[in-house]
Amino acid sequence: MKQLVLPLTFEEVNQQFESSEVDARMVEFVSPLIDTESEVSKIAASISNSGKLSFILGHPGVGKSTFLHSLNWRKHIPIRKVIDINANEFLEGDNLNSLFNEISAICKRETPYKDQGISAIVLNYLESIDEYGESTIKAFFRRLNGLLRTQPILILWPVTSEDDVSQMLKYTKQVAGTLFTRDKQIIQITGPKLEDYVDIANSTIKVMNDGSELSDFGLTNDDLLETFTEFKTTPKIDQNLSESKGILLTDSIKMGN
Repeated sequence: MKQLVLPLTFEEVNQQFESSEVDARMVEFVSPLIDTESEVSKIAASISNSGKLSFILGHPGVGKSTFLHSLNWRKHIPIRKVIDINANEFLEGDNLNSLFNEISAICKRETPYKDQGISAIVLNYLESIDEYGESTIKAFFRRLNGLLRTQPILILWPVTSEDDVSQMLKYTKQVAGTLFTRDKQIIQITGPKLEDYVDIANSTIKVMNDGSELSDFGLTNDDLLETFTEFKTTPKIDQNLSESKGILLTDSIKMGN
């Protein structure tokens, strides 16, 4: 019997494919988040000569990274290109200068193509900047505000804690009045609808296992439904796609896979 491959995170999915085929494979099982797409689209459409920032707020495992990556192929959203930054690679010492410099370099590289559509920068793996001093944080947002005044770039910043976002918004209000589109400082993301989880799991298994069927792993659709029933008994805060796949993977191992 085959060994089931069922990645739990976007990073694990990304590692399974060549970079050139990631989008084509993910589109086969990623469920569109229509309401969240609409919010991002409104911000992107409002950008002409000045850029904007928006925090993407959602619990761990809800699918923030997957959603942000999906903007690459959701062509109705007015974003030409999504550029990921691993913020950890640009954090050094007691300041945020290297991170700002990377954002600035990307902005200047992408702005000449604005007539073809705006680019979006995703600030990954930077949930909070509380470890930096208040003056450093304010200076970062002040410089970012100045940069985006002349660079039509959308910055999407995924975060998990509402408290962290509130703290950062407190700093921006003091030094950066034009960073955000009105009433779009935060975009909430809750992930796919619960009723779609079984179909998503089925599609994910097929794509991640070279077209294999459930039966190849000793599984049936009833097993997926049973796993979903178990999943719905977990605390609401833990009800996300990653958690449901984790339960399914654990159950499949128990059954001998």
